[in-house]
Amino acid sequence: MAKTQLLIVDDEAKLREVLISYFEAKGYAVLAAETGREALRIFDGGNVALVILDLMLPDISGEEVCAALRRRSAVPVLML
Repeated sequence: MAKTQLLIVDDEAKLREVLISYFEAKGYAVLAAETGREALRIFDGGNVALVILDLMLPDISGEEVCAALRRRSAVPVLML
């Protein structure tokens, strides 16, 4: 059975690492991105069930990423 995929988007490496470790230990497959553009590219290439999204990213804001995700899908988004 395939694991549920989560996408974690945060430019802080340490926070990404902590979240990845936590969710992988709970049995999820975790994808991660450092920028908004990278997140959208990853999202378009996978079957993501939940996005954990930082509000302040280096390239485009988390709000813009969320709006772009909404145009693509009704995936749940948890904003940090």
